[in-house]
Amino acid sequence: MAGEKAAGSTSPGESFEPAMQRAREINEQIMEMARKAGHQMLDAYVRWLEEVAEQQRKIASGTPVSQMDWLAGMLNAQADFTRQFAKSRLTASSPAMALSSDLACGAGPWRATVIVCRV
Repeated sequence: MAGEKAAGSTSPGESFEPAMQRAREINEQIMEMARKAGHQMLDAYVRWLEEVAEQQRKIASGTPVSQMDWLAGMLNAQADFTRQFAKSRLTASSPAMALSSDLACGAGPWRATVIVCRV
């Protein structure tokens, strides 16, 4: 009987597995919330850049500025640049955010999940 386990006792590895599974589930929830927040922040940033570009266009088409062709041209070019920058941020960030949930290092119960955000 000395070699038998007492009823209800488990090895440390057996009791550790449910805790690790729960930790993984919590980690996945945290990653999903972070991913959603990242997408919302990126969308807000792009909307803000679009608004900046629209204001630049309005200034360029205003009466005092539109009479100075060089200034209107500069503001229109800046507005175009701002719009292109906003689009590039959106397209460049999307793959990085999609990859953030797929990155992991290690294996087995000690696997650590890594979150990567590129801006």
